[in-house]
Amino acid sequence: MEMTLNAKKRNEGSKARQLIKEGWVPGCVYAKGMNHNIQIPLKDMKECLKAHAHIINLKIENVGTYMVGLEEIQKDTISHTVNHVSFHALNKNEKTTLDIEIELTGKSKGEATGAMMYHLLRTVTVKGYPQDIPDKITVDVASLDVGDVFNVSDIAKGYKFEFLSDDLEKVVAKCSYAKVIELPEAAPETTVVESIAPVEEAAQPQEEYKKAA
Repeated sequence: MEMTLNAKKRNEGSKARQLIKEGWVPGCVYAKGMNHNIQIPLKDMKECLKAHAHIINLKIENVGTYMVGLEEIQKDTISHTVNHVSFHALNKNEKTTLDIEIELTGKSKGEATGAMMYHLLRTVTVKGYPQDIPDKITVDVASLDVGDVFNVSDIAKGYKFEFLSDDLEKVVAKCSYAKVIELPEAAPETTVVESIAPVEEAAQPQEEYKKAA
């Protein structure tokens, strides 16, 4: 799904921390010979991230509209607030490389017999013209039985874009029974008896010497 984001050009000297407090996400968009510092409404940026949009129409007020790809997201490690986003401008006549989501659909044959479906690869890198790259690839796992796997090479068919050769053997999903791990038996509890050393009888006081008269 192609989304549209409205942005404003950031004023020189504006501080990122203050923009975040006011409900903006600081960012930048760049291409060869072009670089703009921008600010985007936080609520709009959240919607974009929620939709997993990778190709976006970025409208910068009084500047222009760019077809961009989401390059990097910086978040606060504690609050997870979006602190900064980076976009790179795309050319519809030039191939680009993007990471897109892999979504599994359907219920595998193996699950009917108690097996589990494991989704091991969530995103994959593809290369192609921007207009030919979707936000996600949908993979139907209904045909998977116990012991079956889907590699990237199994899903890399029928698209106008290409997959990286280094990724073709990566496992996207597999169907198998859950692995049972037997824990070692706990050692039997032992009763610890604390030995107490016998107390020696107190020494009898020595008889006092009688004083000479």
